[in-house]
Amino acid sequence: MKIDPYGHKERYQKWKERSKEGIKDISKSSSDLILRYVTDMEHGLNVSATSAKGSRSFMGLIIPLKF
Repeated sequence: MKIDPYGHKERYQKWKERSKEGIKDISKSSSDLILRYVTDMEHGLNVSATSAKGSRSFMGLIIPLKF
């Protein structure tokens, strides 16, 4: 079992729950695109050919979401 001392998993899940209806302060189409991208990264899709295959960590998913 992995330890998450900084609560990245909880922060990500809270952000994802808040953003279900779209990310505020940006257009609907941009919000949909970002949410689809983050979901793909969560499942390990559309990652770089040079990156390790598989799903991304919660820390890796949270870092780009600081907007």
